[in-house]
Amino acid sequence: MTVITIYSVLETVLCLMQLFSQLDRDAPFTIVFQAAGMNWAKYIVALGALMGMTRVLLAIIIGQALYFTHISRIHLAPPILAVIHKNYGTPMDATIIMTAANCLVAFFTSLDILANLLLISMLFIFSLVDIRLLVRRYYATGETSFLATHGLQLMVKQARKPKLWGVQLVPWLPLASVGINVFIMCSIDGASFLRFLGWSSLLLVYYLLIGLHASYNASKDGMKVRVTSGVSMTSEAMEQGEITPARK
Repeated sequence: MTVITIYSVLETVLCLMQLFSQLDRDAPFTIVFQAAGMNWAKYIVALGALMGMTRVLLAIIIGQALYFTHISRIHLAPPILAVIHKNYGTPMDATIIMTAANCLVAFFTSLDILANLLLISMLFIFSLVDIRLLVRRYYATGETSFLATHGLQLMVKQARKPKLWGVQLVPWLPLASVGINVFIMCSIDGASFLRFLGWSSLLLVYYLLIGLHASYNASKDGMKVRVTSGVSMTSEAMEQGEITPARK
């Protein structure tokens, strides 16, 4: 709430200093202060924007490294990304690889293309989360139909309710979120959707041909290890007399 308030105040001040039609799309605050004769302020704004973007980029890269470290442990990604540094306890290999990959993509790709791909991905994921919430609340085997759930029938009785806390104003809030996401996605060019579809198809093929089998084998091996460890611990306890075998 605090961030939204500060952002709204800044935008209001920006529109009061200069007409909306005259604002610069790339650097509105810098150009506004320059037009107002406050050249010293534009350098402060530019420095703050640079620090903010750097902080966000570093947070994204670190988040990607942690994410790929997790999925590498279940063999959905190359195992090298799951290596943890012995001294620092951080995924150094994943951080270096993801940083290099991000730098290469940013160097050879236009910023507009990357921004549109990121926007489509975020809006698509947000919509899936909203739909998943509706399915979770309204769908139950034998009580509601799958088509009715995905048809977003507002008069269907909720099959589940959260015990402690849950999203309020269901189904109105998730439906509004999906509608806003679709509205924003309709303003993006068709070429960006083709790129998004191409990358999604490529990742889906990788998951079906490699990731699915690798994660299944990893889960199966982990189950064998847990069973073997449990049998070994039981045998040791019986040898030490901590567990007495049952008599017939």
